[in-house]
Amino acid sequence: MSIWDILEIDPTSEESAIKKAYAKKLKLHHPEDDPKGYQRLREAYDAAMKQAKSQAASLPVFQDEEDESQYEDSEESFDSEQHFFNSNDFFPVPLEEPRTERHPVYAFLQQVKELYDDFYARITPESWQTLMDEDIVWEMEYSQELRDGLISFLEDDHHLPRIVWEVLDNTFGFREDKEELLKHYDEEFVEYMIRQIEGTMELRYDCFVNQEIAFDIEQYLDLRESAQYMLMNGEVERAGDLLEEAHGLFTDDPDLELMRGKYYLEIRKPDEALECFTRVIALQPDDPDGYWQRALLYYDQQEYEAALADCMHLLNKDEGNKDQNVLVLAGRCHLALGNTADGRELIKETLAINKLHFRSYIHWCIAENAYGKTLDPAERKQPLRDDFLFHSFLFLRLTWFYICLYLIVSLLFDLHPYSTGLLLILLLWNAWKIWKVRRVLST
Repeated sequence: MSIWDILEIDPTSEESAIKKAYAKKLKLHHPEDDPKGYQRLREAYDAAMKQAKSQAASLPVFQDEEDESQYEDSEESFDSEQHFFNSNDFFPVPLEEPRTERHPVYAFLQQVKELYDDFYARITPESWQTLMDEDIVWEMEYSQELRDGLISFLEDDHHLPRIVWEVLDNTFGFREDKEELLKHYDEEFVEYMIRQIEGTMELRYDCFVNQEIAFDIEQYLDLRESAQYMLMNGEVERAGDLLEEAHGLFTDDPDLELMRGKYYLEIRKPDEALECFTRVIALQPDDPDGYWQRALLYYDQQEYEAALADCMHLLNKDEGNKDQNVLVLAGRCHLALGNTADGRELIKETLAINKLHFRSYIHWCIAENAYGKTLDPAERKQPLRDDFLFHSFLFLRLTWFYICLYLIVSLLFDLHPYSTGLLLILLLWNAWKIWKVRRVLST
């Protein structure tokens, strides 16, 4: 078995690829649980790194086949009576004990701090990738300490773009080890890290590039993040105070303007919200969020032509992957403007993408009810069939439990006729509710 078979990658001179393969295999061959497997893996890793560095210097690694063959039979050559490690080698002194500057973990965490303190380097993923490629990161004996130290650092200093969080996750496997992290670290912060990695609460940093930071950037980032949290949790008044304080520090952040627009909508100030969404578009013309929020606001204000223009901008920009919600809103704008044919075509397009897209279905019902006489028979047949399938699915979703329970009990016991009558009443009741919903949607 060659070193590449052990690492399970193709021969390469890329050190980052070798390190990633090594880190992945380490999870399967922990030194305490599988010392033989770890020895083979470590020897393969060292040999692969040596070969990669030699190739980078245009020097051959193996002078003959014997050099590489020494790794092929490492399992047989392993002497169980002469272990090459002990447990203390791989689990050194805990981080909380004093460190000297010479300790490699301390030195690495100092590099992390220095990188974080340099704001422009901090928001550059290449800077972090270079740091993550340090040899110590791939040393098994320091891996736990490094992760502990890094997480402790990030608990206090965590304002990083998503792409940097992804670099850290690729190295330390935060998402993959989420359950293990929850046992040892603060649950709220672990969830925060996962959200940042996955981008579910992403706040962008592009607006700071090539900008002179003449204000307290940490204070601003704290305010921006706290305001986002407050808005999501319905604490509108507090969010408004934080947003205005942040806006007083820096005015060219599209994410902040987007949040300010949503805040003004919450307190029923549509004109101020419109200014914010327009400002988002001016700051980042390629960002769809500003157009979408402004289109919704225009529609609510019955400015259908303006709303339609923003929708069409989004649809024309992304023709290969059209957003169904944008298609529906554009169709509604056409219907409101009296453009019946165009409106029906757009809504039909959403149903072609997803027949069970509920918002599309609602507005197709509205279009059919208002303009049904103008539909030809072939055009009516498809929505009628989809209508039947949709409501059949809805009926089964509401009644499957009662039907299954009745069938199981009837197999085990002799049921009184009243039981069958009760089931029929439940089925009829749910059918009536669905009919009422259908009637509301189509009027």
